[in-house]
Amino acid sequence: MPKIYIFLHHLILTVVSIVKIYLITKKDYKRNKFLMFYFPVKIYQGNIYDLTNLIKMKKKNYKIFFAYNNLSSNETMGRDNSFFLDFNYLRYIPFSSFFLKYIQIFLSSYLTYVFPPNSKNIYLSHDIYDSPMTEGKNEKKLFNKINELDYIFSSSNISSKYFLNKLKKYNKVIKPKIKNTGYLKLDNIYNLMKKKIIYRKDVILIAPGFSNYFNDINLKNHLKSIIEETILKLKMKVIFRPHPLDLNLKGDFEFVKKIQDTFSYNSRFRLDNSTSYLNSFRQSKLMITDITSSAYTFAFSSNKPVIFFSPNDQKIKNNKLFKNNYFKDRKKIGVVIKNVNHLKKAINFLDNNKVNFKKKIAKTRANRIEHFKNSKQIMFVEINKIINNL
Repeated sequence: MPKIYIFLHHLILTVVSIVKIYLITKKDYKRNKFLMFYFPVKIYQGNIYDLTNLIKMKKKNYKIFFAYNNLSSNETMGRDNSFFLDFNYLRYIPFSSFFLKYIQIFLSSYLTYVFPPNSKNIYLSHDIYDSPMTEGKNEKKLFNKINELDYIFSSSNISSKYFLNKLKKYNKVIKPKIKNTGYLKLDNIYNLMKKKIIYRKDVILIAPGFSNYFNDINLKNHLKSIIEETILKLKMKVIFRPHPLDLNLKGDFEFVKKIQDTFSYNSRFRLDNSTSYLNSFRQSKLMITDITSSAYTFAFSSNKPVIFFSPNDQKIKNNKLFKNNYFKDRKKIGVVIKNVNHLKKAINFLDNNKVNFKKKIAKTRANRIEHFKNSKQIMFVEINKIINNL
C-alpha cells in the first residue's frame, strides 16, 4: 500500500478515536478521573496491564484508556477502551487538543513528547539500572525533552540518581518529580517465571542492546562470530532476541534479517522477535549481551547469570560517561569477556559456579531494587496522590 494511503488511514483512525474519547470523557468528567496509557512501540506491556487491573479494582471512578499505533496494535487492540491514536498525527488534526482536554493523567513506559493539553505526564521508566540511554552527542537533546515531563517513575535509587544528574547537567530548572516506585516489569516477569520454570542446559540467549548506539563497544560487529562459536563449535542452541528498536524503522532491521538468513538453515538457531521475552528467559541458562539493561532484568527475574561481551572494555573504564553502577555490578551477576575465543571458558565457569552466582544475584537484587515485589502497589499510591492533587 502506498505511504500516502497508510498515512491517511492512520490519520482517519486517530481522528475517529479522539472524537470518541471526547464524547466519553465529556459525558462523565464531573464524576470520573481519566487516565490514558500510551503504547507507541512494540514492547512487552504485561506489567502495565497488571498495574491497570489494580487501578480498576481499587478505584471505580478512575477510567482508563489504552492508546496504540500500528506498531503496538497487536498487543493492545481489542482491550476495553483501547483506541488507535498515534500522537505523531495530532499536529495534522485541527483542534486535536480540544478533544483530549479531559484526560488528566497520561502515562507511557516509552518516552514520548506529545501529550494531551491538560494532563500530568508520567514516564514509567523501563530501565532497571543506570545504563546509558543514548550516546553523548544525543544526550542533551534527550534530557531537554525528558525535562518536559511532570513525573518519572524510576525503578531504583540508582535510576533516580541517573535521571536527576543528567537533568541537572542540561537544565537549570528541573521540572519532573522523580519517584522511586520499584521496577514493575521485574516484579511481573519474576512472578510469571515462578509459575513455570524451564531450564535447558544447552540453550544460550543472545540479547544485545540497540545496535545503532555505542558502535565501538557493542557486540554488533561480533554477533555472527558469537553465534557461530556457540552453535557450531560449542554445539549449543541459540535464541537471538534483537533489541525492540532494531525491529522497526528506527533500528537496523536489515542487519537482523541478515543474521536470520545466515543461520536459518541451522536447527540450533532461533530468532525471537516476539513482544514477550518470557519464554526466552525461561528456556535459556544464561544471557550474552553488551550494554542493555535487560541484562539485569534477566538475572534478577531468573537468578541466571550473564556474559557481558565487551570488546573495548578499556574505553568503558576510561570514559566518565560509563562510571555507572551498571558497569560496576556486571561481575556480581556474571562475567565480562573481550573476545569470542573466551566464550567457552566463560560458559564453563558459570556452569561450575551456578549456586554461587544465584546467591550473588539475589544479594545484588536486594541491595539495588528497593521495592522488589511491591512496585505495583507503590505506583498505584503515587498515581492516586497525583490525581488527588489535581
